[in-house]
Amino acid sequence: PRPDDPALALKVLDIWTRRADGAIHHLGVPWKELLEGADAEKHIEKNQGKLFQIYRAKKLTTVVTLEPLDGLDRKAEAPELLKAGKSIRDADVQALYVKYARAAAKVLDPAYLGLAAEVNLFRRLNGDEKTYRALVQMANEAARLVRQDSATRKLYVSVQVDEAWGKGGNR
Repeated sequence: PRPDDPALALKVLDIWTRRADGAIHHLGVPWKELLEGADAEKHIEKNQGKLFQIYRAKKLTTVVTLEPLDGLDRKAEAPELLKAGKSIRDADVQALYVKYARAAAKVLDPAYLGLAAEVNLFRRLNGDEKTYRALVQMANEAARLVRQDSATRKLYVSVQVDEAWGKGGNR
């Protein structure tokens, strides 16, 4: 449904959740807002909080995958970071990501929290080992702290399976 029609959005949500046992969300990290000083918890509550309340009320299993990179161009960092002259190699950017991951876990309380998406494609297509290592470092730090907050939280990173099996089409 159109984002400017909340009534239609609720109607569509009601229709599909009748047949669903779960809801999967792929969330891009709002780098621009975070770099401008937005509070991660408040941002998540404002933008996804009510939707996840509905999911919980309907007893749906929730899965959230965070996307710290460019979700459309698997070889690139997020456009908002690049536009700001920043990189996930920067310590301040990594700290913002870790705060956002902890906030997503706390506010949305998903059954499964993915800390990065299709990381193997980024590694192969980007080819910048330092940036890939920064991604691993910040995801590991987020995992450590999210687990500190909730020892039972299920965490993962996703990979593009065709690529993992050596059958990727982008060769």
